[in-house]
Amino acid sequence: MFSLPDTFRENNEDYVVVNAMKNFVKCRPNIKGKLGDNRAGLIKSITDYANESDIAKEDTLNWIDSVVREGIKDIYIMKLTDESREFVKKTENVYEKISEELEKVQVNHLCGNRYTEKLSLVRFQVENQDTLVYTFYLCQLVYIFDGVNGAKKRMFPICVDIYPNEGLIVGRGKPRQNMYKYDVKGFDSKNTEKLNAEYKILHSMQYIVNLLEIRCNGMQEVGWHFKNRLYRLLDKYTDTPKEIETLMKQSSTDINAAVEIIADKICTRGNREDITSDIMNLIEKYFSITYEDKSIFIKGKDAYPLRIAATDEEESKVDQKSAREHPLQSKALFFDNKKMMQKNQICDGVVFKFRRKSKKYYEEEFKVKINIKNNYCHMKFFEYTEEVDIQNVLHLFIGS
Repeated sequence: MFSLPDTFRENNEDYVVVNAMKNFVKCRPNIKGKLGDNRAGLIKSITDYANESDIAKEDTLNWIDSVVREGIKDIYIMKLTDESREFVKKTENVYEKISEELEKVQVNHLCGNRYTEKLSLVRFQVENQDTLVYTFYLCQLVYIFDGVNGAKKRMFPICVDIYPNEGLIVGRGKPRQNMYKYDVKGFDSKNTEKLNAEYKILHSMQYIVNLLEIRCNGMQEVGWHFKNRLYRLLDKYTDTPKEIETLMKQSSTDINAAVEIIADKICTRGNREDITSDIMNLIEKYFSITYEDKSIFIKGKDAYPLRIAATDEEESKVDQKSAREHPLQSKALFFDNKKMMQKNQICDGVVFKFRRKSKKYYEEEFKVKINIKNNYCHMKFFEYTEEVDIQNVLHLFIGS
């Protein structure tokens, strides 16, 4: 008998949301349920469908595996060494390393297995449509504690993908608060070890790395590489709008005169090229931040930056509270950092707004914070995001 685990059943867990369940029911006309049902009604309809036959059960289990990958997620990206990259390009190498581990699995899905506090590999998939991708599903038991309901035993699923052609390993999981190590003896708020979601996701990536006997690059090899990719992504979506270019062209005579005065009469020993660049940046800055129609910085773009992630905490709080978040390109902060980023071709962190590819549910845009930390890139998705949109952000970064 199929039964949806509590981890996926509860509304506050946000692993399986109502909109995803409605879409599942909508795409299967033979399910005896109504799209207007509440969460409990939809779960009953899906459960009844799963118990109709082995085919329906397998269909439901595959759907749960896929939908658990979506949502509000923290994603971590690390770079494989060149030797490891060549190793994982051969699918037979990967199968050989993981076959023994997968033989221990009771059910080749997240649901249906008995988990302990130890991390377990439960499913492995190979996708080779547009590009080769390996996907590993892992899970373990944890305690989730809150002052109202106490400690609850819950599953903590994590997915790890390897992109052999790009030489990248990507881990994703749900950000969790008040997560503690599971113990069959029970929960003790004073002595039970508190867990960190970031550590658990990175640990899962290392688990796969160890299982395959491959290696990731260290901080020195990765830091500049990822920061350069992020700079290129930022640069892609911050080209000067035509409206601002027009204003600058209209003022070109005065701008050139200002360059001549500063370069030839005031800063005679200065680098003329740098002086010109600084003045052009200054002019563009004030045209941009005073331009009334802020939509010129976002129209026609699949993404646009809201702020540099390294801004001080006070500004971050102001941004989060504001009713409308203006694009970074209309703020003085962007231009104050622009020349430095152009010179070094690197960026430590940016908060982007991306336009959804899938517009079945939710608002048209979603926010993602991308930071480069030590030897990995961290992407934080703040809103529920479907797989097609998560993949779009990943591929924009990878391809930048």
